[in-house]
Amino acid sequence: MKNVLIFSDLESLLERCTSATDALDNVVFYGNLQQDEEYKKDVWADEEHECSISLRLPSSYSVHVAETKAGSSKKEAKERCCASLIEKLRAAAIATEVDLASTTKHSSPIESNFSLDPTAKPFDAGLSNWEQLSSSMNEVSKPNLPLKPYVFIAIDLEATLEQWEYYPKGVRRSPGSGKVYPKQTPTQIGISILRATGKNAELFAKHPKSKAGTQFRSINIVEFQRYRSRIKKLRTADISFLYGNSEYVELDNVSELILKIVAEDSEYGEVILVGHAIQNDKRFLENGNIHGLHKFFDRALDTQFMHREPGTNCRSLQDLVWSYDDNLGDGWHNAGNDAMWTLWVFANKLQDFLTVSESGNEMVIDYSRPHKYVSKRDQWRIDHAARLAELRVLGWD
Repeated sequence: MKNVLIFSDLESLLERCTSATDALDNVVFYGNLQQDEEYKKDVWADEEHECSISLRLPSSYSVHVAETKAGSSKKEAKERCCASLIEKLRAAAIATEVDLASTTKHSSPIESNFSLDPTAKPFDAGLSNWEQLSSSMNEVSKPNLPLKPYVFIAIDLEATLEQWEYYPKGVRRSPGSGKVYPKQTPTQIGISILRATGKNAELFAKHPKSKAGTQFRSINIVEFQRYRSRIKKLRTADISFLYGNSEYVELDNVSELILKIVAEDSEYGEVILVGHAIQNDKRFLENGNIHGLHKFFDRALDTQFMHREPGTNCRSLQDLVWSYDDNLGDGWHNAGNDAMWTLWVFANKLQDFLTVSESGNEMVIDYSRPHKYVSKRDQWRIDHAARLAELRVLGWD
């Protein structure tokens, strides 16, 4: 599969270097271009296809190839990554009238006067240590622009592990006389809100108890007050909500309440849904016939995938919290508490998922980065569309 790698905002990042020579010398290229490799710029011209690449250029420059929507081999990704970056560096050098000839040793297969350092490290498409870059490095590589007004709504749901029969008040408790709810019906819904205007997101990331633009709610479903899981640690009714007072709402009224919450906060910015393994929360909501958040799932952000290093398994919410501060975290498996911690780990990762807007005036969510679970069916559609695009480029109608 021929891939397209888009280098967004590379030029602005390179402007932070004192010279183009500095940039070329300090970028760590993971692999060398092979002299006999075929190179077809027309197959993967900039910004016309779905694949993307994310660049991190802190003080010791490194290149990270993000997980792409249409897969390619490591070798192909390496070739395109290095070739595209060289072209951009070359363009930057010409623009600043800096001669790169003294920094190169031999000619590359593309039409330029320089090539890669033959002693460069082997390319690793996983780049497993990329996430260890410090926040101070990230600040160097990010333009100092305001964040677009967003309202981040983090959710967490607890659900039944087996069928549950509910007996309304006044109904005799005998099998078959109550209302039966299927397995994986929601019992609790946690909703945590961050109005990310000004410095609110930064303040919350530093202090999880910050009141700057935050609101925490825990909704207990009335029909499941007596429900107790067979698994002791998942007996959510026995775990207190630590960030406010719990609300008790009948299942049929939950959608209306959620719609009201969203309507009240949407005036502060674009609503973005956040979750941890959010595909599970979506399924639980559907099982409970709760549709107040349905339209936000297409652009939802998943903290599991936002923190996942290529080639590794997804991590638990508790593990992510402790990766930032092992003294934090309490009240696990109460939906309200878990939603708060989901929002907090998201706020700590937010800066890594921002890019400059098309207007150039603000920072926005970079949806080219892996940010949520993709079903096998959706992945097939993405791969199929990419293959069709490739065939059209090659002349097939």
